[in-house]
Amino acid sequence: MPSAPVNPTAHLEGASSGPFVRDHWSEVARMLRPPTVTPVADPPQTDCPHQRSGLKNWHDPATWGGAVPASGAKVTLPSNTDVLISSCSVDPNAIFNTITIPSGSSLIFADAPISLRTTGMIVTGSLLIGSPTCRLRNKVNITLHGSRTAQTLPTNEWVKGIYVTGTIDVHGALYTPTWTRLAKTAQINDTIIYIQDIVNWQPGQSLVITTTEWKDSRDWHRNEEKEIESVYLVSGNVAAIKLTTPLVYKHYGGTEYQAEVALLSRNIVIQGDEVNSEPADKYPEVCYDYVGDTNSTFPCENSYLTGFGGHVFITGYQTVGRFEGVELYRMGQTNQLARYPLHFHMVQTSQGPTQTLVSDCSVHRSFFRCYAIHGTNNVTLIQNTAYDAIAHCYFLEDGVEENNTFAYNFGAHVHPLGKYFEVSMGIGGQNFGSQGAAYYDDTPTLIHTSDLAAGVFYITNAYNTFIGNAASGGWTGFSFPNLPRPIKLHQNVTGFVPMNRPIKLFQGNSAHSTGYWWGSAAAIYVGGNLNEYVNPPHLRYTHGREVSRDTCLYSVPGGCPGYWQTSLLFQDTKVFLANRGMQDWGNREDVIRFEGHDLGLSANVFGSVWIDQMLLNCRSNNNITWWNGCPASPNKVPWGKCNSRDMAYFRGAVGFQFYDTSMRHIITNSIFRNCNKATFSQCVSCSFYSFELLTHSDQFLPDQMQATSNISYQNCDMNNLWHFTVGQTSWDSISGRLQNWLDNDGSAFQLVGTGSKTLLGSNRSNEWYKLNDKCVGTLDEMFICPLNPKDVVISITVHYDPAQEALIGSGYCGNGDKSNCTIVGSITHFGRSKGSGLKLGGNPKATGAMIYESGGWFVEILKGTPVNLKISNLMIPPSASALIAVPYPTGTTFSTLAVVAAPWCNKYQLCQVNLTAVSSVNEVRNGGGDLYYWDANGGILYFRMVQPPDEGNFKKFSRPWNRTEWSPASNFTRSGISLFYPTYGMSYQIVADCPGKSGLYCPYVNRPVPQALGCGTCGPSNDMNGNGNAATSMMGTQLVVLECLLVLVALVLF
Repeated sequence: MPSAPVNPTAHLEGASSGPFVRDHWSEVARMLRPPTVTPVADPPQTDCPHQRSGLKNWHDPATWGGAVPASGAKVTLPSNTDVLISSCSVDPNAIFNTITIPSGSSLIFADAPISLRTTGMIVTGSLLIGSPTCRLRNKVNITLHGSRTAQTLPTNEWVKGIYVTGTIDVHGALYTPTWTRLAKTAQINDTIIYIQDIVNWQPGQSLVITTTEWKDSRDWHRNEEKEIESVYLVSGNVAAIKLTTPLVYKHYGGTEYQAEVALLSRNIVIQGDEVNSEPADKYPEVCYDYVGDTNSTFPCENSYLTGFGGHVFITGYQTVGRFEGVELYRMGQTNQLARYPLHFHMVQTSQGPTQTLVSDCSVHRSFFRCYAIHGTNNVTLIQNTAYDAIAHCYFLEDGVEENNTFAYNFGAHVHPLGKYFEVSMGIGGQNFGSQGAAYYDDTPTLIHTSDLAAGVFYITNAYNTFIGNAASGGWTGFSFPNLPRPIKLHQNVTGFVPMNRPIKLFQGNSAHSTGYWWGSAAAIYVGGNLNEYVNPPHLRYTHGREVSRDTCLYSVPGGCPGYWQTSLLFQDTKVFLANRGMQDWGNREDVIRFEGHDLGLSANVFGSVWIDQMLLNCRSNNNITWWNGCPASPNKVPWGKCNSRDMAYFRGAVGFQFYDTSMRHIITNSIFRNCNKATFSQCVSCSFYSFELLTHSDQFLPDQMQATSNISYQNCDMNNLWHFTVGQTSWDSISGRLQNWLDNDGSAFQLVGTGSKTLLGSNRSNEWYKLNDKCVGTLDEMFICPLNPKDVVISITVHYDPAQEALIGSGYCGNGDKSNCTIVGSITHFGRSKGSGLKLGGNPKATGAMIYESGGWFVEILKGTPVNLKISNLMIPPSASALIAVPYPTGTTFSTLAVVAAPWCNKYQLCQVNLTAVSSVNEVRNGGGDLYYWDANGGILYFRMVQPPDEGNFKKFSRPWNRTEWSPASNFTRSGISLFYPTYGMSYQIVADCPGKSGLYCPYVNRPVPQALGCGTCGPSNDMNGNGNAATSMMGTQLVVLECLLVLVALVLF
């Protein structure tokens, strides 16, 4: 009996003294690791199947009734018999036809050198190669034979496979840990590498060292498979591995990040045969862009489509499948459904690791996937490795799989299928920098269309556990596709929306050398859309921005109710060497302890987002290969010679991008480092910014969407901390005029001192965002202003012409069409001169500070105030005194002055509240939003706008108001910072009868801007629930009277 593999005891003479990266150190994101195990030479072996009494020997003729099965024979074990295979039982060159193990019988392997060859196995009984308490130490090979061309596809499950409906237990020797990281950079021609763990890997075994380049693809990559000569101790937990041949490439192992090193070999091997498993269509392997006339390459789409390896298929009621220390080599059958190296298929009533377990296994050289979970829950995959696999690797198939655990696994060098490279060549109207992408249907050479964007981890349902995993390569590292409903065998499951499921746990994971093929591809990618159609049956997929997931505590069709809404939670995530660190097109995300290095953009995350404790290091000390292998001179800019996908890294980086509409981003306690082109030695016409504000649109416009706190910069270009995506030399976009940013403590702007709340606002709108004399103008198109305590940003839409506004986005006020949108009016702060305020565009949204000392906004339409004035899309925090002044001709009267609920308001509920006239501006200012003052002499109408308070007790009322119709003020709050949401239902509506009106408009009258109101007579409260007239104030009541009176009060006052 050989000894079990143990840790080395010898120290390496002349070993490097470091410095070393130790213990998987990471500055912000904690890289979680499995518990340390110290292997022993003679571990106890108990409950060993091969030591049971009553076993029948395979090589005994009596076992078979007189004749031992010969090569080529179909073999069926005798009923209710336990058959033992030992080292002398079978000829290692014999190839058996199908071996069937009937229910009640077992085929048991001895702990001895054994090689069994077969065309397949049917296991309704038990296949036992060790047990959980009896891990075998000898070399055992099971080789599965069969030729793709000799089969009628699809084949039966047992053809070149192990088909299990009973029990399969395979337990090989423990090699621990199964993967680690470099402790220092490994250079070209090195024969010794240093790693961060003591390992019991053995001479003659194979390992892989991952790439630390941007690109990882079959046509160009820098992963290396090597053979171990010996392993040594160095110091502490650092070990050294001597390789039999020198390294060909550099593998980075600096303090920022380190290449992974994974063991590929195990002592128990299940493999496809040597002759017929490999693809017959390997060549041509490298193709060149056929659009754009560049030197850029991609893997040829019509190659590597005929791999026909073995597979293991586990299915059935209470079926047991447990694997430890197993190597699966030359497995998987390309584009053959369900023919994966290790596949749990519709296993019912799984009880977790006692029934379905895959631990410390290895998949490499796979022709279709790695570890697949289909319609099965409670599977545990822990400390496994995977390398060089076609299509999604760790695979959750239909969108119904939940409560599975992926812990401390590793995957690398994963190959997409199909025409995934087309987007970077601009084929089919696609664009490398666009958000959208083409739809693709399945074909015989792409049977699962999402394999266009093959991920190392493919997660159709987020309600699973992912801790301590590492991904390298692939179209993305971790893919969360949007499935509006389950697919394939679960397409008839109703009332269940996979894409809305929350993450059970995602912590301590890393991804790198990925996100290369598209500008929005990322190391962590939440997006794309996968649907199944039934007539004819097919899958359709796009990797682009499509539907938005609505993360929900419970899966319900038709959208998630507010009280069930939750956020996707990512914790301790580390990403590097990718176009984007994280791209998430969802609705709600919390990202805690996020660390990114050498990215194009750290994160583009949609919805209501909190990012806390982020470290963004724009460039590390790792200099990657020029142009990612595109053969152009490194000494000149290769514009026109290489594709955008090859050049993105060398064009610079952005720390974080603030979007232009409908988002809520709060970033706290975060560091930006080395965002400075002066320190980037590979800079070629590049630019670096810590923050980027998206400002290209006249169709989609910002309200107050972003806030920061406790931001610091290290070696960043302090003159270029942020920029607009559309520069001053471009057209005057409305997004550019409205952009603003709340810095809760002044730390992000570094110009007016920390500790005070600060607002950054565009200087393209004259002095609209110059709030006071303490503001500082910058070269970056912004005013930076300290906020007084009662200054609040609000946003409204001032409607002027319904027919004209209906054209927005259709040739008028477009989404980045580079044509100026018509100016229709202006808004000026009280007490300031005309021309100093906001130019109101044809898309008439207005966002800006309501300066309390000024008092309000003066709104003018160039054609004259609309006869039917409507102001909607209100984003008004409760503390805002949002006073609006509108000019009208003398003699104007008003037939309607009201606050109106959403158009879908139920007629049996409260749908309109009429405003009440008062005699002064200050009464309106201190009122509750249902008052107006008509200055008949001055010709100016004043009213204060509010959103209803979200008291949280609206459910107590059978009437009078409905939350969805009135959109009470609600907010996204994290770390003491609140960003409010707009209402898309309620509005203020004023219908005027004005002398001389013509069509839609009253005559234009040139009224002076009202004087600033100051604070001397402001009254005791600025709150929307302040002390207005209790008999007439719509929101003034505090709703604290007895519940029996609440309905009556609300009916009268609301």
